[in-house]
Amino acid sequence: MKKLLMVTAVGLVLATSVILMLPASVDETTAEGTSGTNWYLDGTVLTITGNTHQDYYDKDAPWGTDITEVYVGNNVTYIGAYAFADCTQLTAVHLGNGVENISMNVFEGCTSLTSIELPASLRGLGSEAFMNCTSLESVIIPDGVTEISDGLFSGCTSLRSVGLSQNAELVRGGVFYMCTSLTSITFPSSVTKLGTGMFNWCTSLQNVVLPSGIKEIPASTFYQCTALESIDIPDSVIYIESTAFQECTSLRSIVMPDSLYSIGYMSFYKCTALESVVMSDSLSIIGKCAFMDCPSLKTVEMPATIKTIEERAFEDCGSLESIVIPSGLETIRERTFEDCASLRSLVVSDTVVEIEEMAFDGCSSLEEVILPDSVQIVGTYAFNMCSSMTNLVLGSGLRVMEARAFSDCSSLETVTFGNGLETLNNAVFIDCTSLKEVVLPTGLETLGPAAFGNCTSLKTAVVPGTVATVGYAAFSDCTSLESVTLGEGIGEIGARAFYGCTSLSEISIPGSVKTIGESAFYDCTSLPELELPDGVTIGEDAFSESTSGSGSGRSDSSVPSVSPVLILAIAAVIIAALIYALVRHNH
Repeated sequence: MKKLLMVTAVGLVLATSVILMLPASVDETTAEGTSGTNWYLDGTVLTITGNTHQDYYDKDAPWGTDITEVYVGNNVTYIGAYAFADCTQLTAVHLGNGVENISMNVFEGCTSLTSIELPASLRGLGSEAFMNCTSLESVIIPDGVTEISDGLFSGCTSLRSVGLSQNAELVRGGVFYMCTSLTSITFPSSVTKLGTGMFNWCTSLQNVVLPSGIKEIPASTFYQCTALESIDIPDSVIYIESTAFQECTSLRSIVMPDSLYSIGYMSFYKCTALESVVMSDSLSIIGKCAFMDCPSLKTVEMPATIKTIEERAFEDCGSLESIVIPSGLETIRERTFEDCASLRSLVVSDTVVEIEEMAFDGCSSLEEVILPDSVQIVGTYAFNMCSSMTNLVLGSGLRVMEARAFSDCSSLETVTFGNGLETLNNAVFIDCTSLKEVVLPTGLETLGPAAFGNCTSLKTAVVPGTVATVGYAAFSDCTSLESVTLGEGIGEIGARAFYGCTSLSEISIPGSVKTIGESAFYDCTSLPELELPDGVTIGEDAFSESTSGSGSGRSDSSVPSVSPVLILAIAAVIIAALIYALVRHNH
């Protein structure tokens, strides 16, 4: 009998062991724990009752990630970091009235969660608490929350409605990053500071009411908000930071508040629908590339308070028609208005000292440029390819014109030079094929290489004696050039200086010239016989292919030109005479 009872007991133990080893169905799973937090799992429904400050930074919460519903008891005040992260089947959350803090990333990646009711007791929401909750549609943040943390709703692509705490003071960066369904939001007046990138990639955002007390619109706040058509910037705003409205492709107009001091780097870059900008009288700085690639921008009103317009600020604004440079500006920076193809009217204030390289390069509709006496330097390619420009007036203060400053201005007919010009560098007017006359001012010292190269309509040129050297190819291929006046004092005519000037028929070489460079008058087929100064050095082919035989290859103009054939003939006659005399002597 004892043996039978023992066998029966062993059998029950084994059977129980087998049953415990069998996998339970989801609906029948139960678990509970007190490690850090008191919790109970009934199938996929989680209940949390106890409270400690337990975080799960390794996403290792003991209840796992298969839960579908959560109940948090009224005695729970804190929900730890990553507590429900990546619970992709979680659809409902019931928070008790005692919850005060929801830590960072608590609901990150809960892709099935469509809504959540936050209790009035809530005081803190951690950063990225709802990040990538891609089904979340609406949230109301209780008034007890004073700070909206970084990236709180980032990646919530279905979020359409958000009610912000009426006591929020700080809204940190990236809160609504890539909330692509969000269409509107209103900030309470309590907010005094916004974080960077707040609405970055909110492609459906159309209406935003900004808080009245903010001092700045931070970097990338509305970056690529492609549906945003208009916005009222509060009068408290002093700074619009870099890329704040970059690629807001539906934004049509902007009115700057009277408080605004600075517009940052690429603030309105590629706002392709932007047509008008009205700037306030307090504005001092327009940053680099601020309005670059705004092809619809037609009018910009700039106040006299502007002290700095940084490089490329209005580059590729293809519809911009007129610009008045404000009177407070001293430098027009490089490429500021490059490729503004519709720019017809330009007024430069009398405070501008320098126009930097490529500032107006490719402004193909610009018809006239009048530079005030204040301008001292015009930079490289500054007005290159301004193909509609017909008239250019340079002020008396201009000292230096850098390389190709007005090259390829194919319609330019007249240039009036100021008396202060000292240096005219390489190719400044090269390919200005409509230019007819050049009278360079007394005082000019440097006439650079190819300065007027290929000015095919140029007929007359006057070069003062203050120029030391007529530069290499300075007037090369000026095929219509008929008359050149070179002032006494010029010491050198550089190589190829008048190369290919096939119409040149009137020129005198002053006595001061000591050197005529190689091919200087090559192919000047209309050139008459020239009287050259004594002792002049003449380079190879200086007059080749010219009708003039003036001094080709000579170093002293007092020696007449003698044909090599004639020399050989004379030598032959002399030799024959010597032979004849020798023969007669022998006889």
